[in-house]
Amino acid sequence: MPYFTRPTLVALLFALPVHAGSSYKETYPDVMPDNVKEFFQKAVSKAYTRLFNDEGVQTCIRKNAKLDYVDPKTVKEHHGQTFLDEGKLFKVQMPIFQAYVKSGEDLPPITITQKSEDSFAYAWGNYGLVHTSEAKGKLYWHGGFEVEINIAKIVDGATSDVWAGVIAHEMLHNMMHAHLDATKVGLEKAYANDILINAAQNCVTNAKDVRDYASSYRCGGRK
Repeated sequence: MPYFTRPTLVALLFALPVHAGSSYKETYPDVMPDNVKEFFQKAVSKAYTRLFNDEGVQTCIRKNAKLDYVDPKTVKEHHGQTFLDEGKLFKVQMPIFQAYVKSGEDLPPITITQKSEDSFAYAWGNYGLVHTSEAKGKLYWHGGFEVEINIAKIVDGATSDVWAGVIAHEMLHNMMHAHLDATKVGLEKAYANDILINAAQNCVTNAKDVRDYASSYRCGGRK
């Protein structure tokens, strides 16, 4: 069962200024056609820019997110039980990314993989792949984002904005953020807009016209 923290930390999570942002390294499957790769490069760029460095998206998330679920196992692995109990994930992670955006230093890299599956899932992302630390007064990120996309869904005609939201959702899973299991609680509760990871997906997709994108363009689970 995911662990959740209260919304008082949400403002800290996305309080980032708008600057010409940091860069990041991207890796895509060799078998991915060039036109499909270009499409996902655009979606990934939107995911990074909007999630970490877009004032409208930040405001949208602050307005909509009420609580955040996290994965206890990986939070404890990287930060310890006290860190988990005190709900520190948001307020420690985001100032680190803020510092990198301000300085123009690289953000974590992203590796896009693909599989073709006849299912509801648009993408998958596992927990604990990106974490943060502080040493001698300097803040660091570790690891890299890994998102597996369901290439079969490309024929659905979803825009790069929709895919940006999906990718941002999986990036947040990589950062140990979670939502409830839809098979246990149902779609409405699992993908509710007031859960941060879903609010982020909805706002990254379209901050000016927030819909339930997270329940329509769903992730497929993780380890």
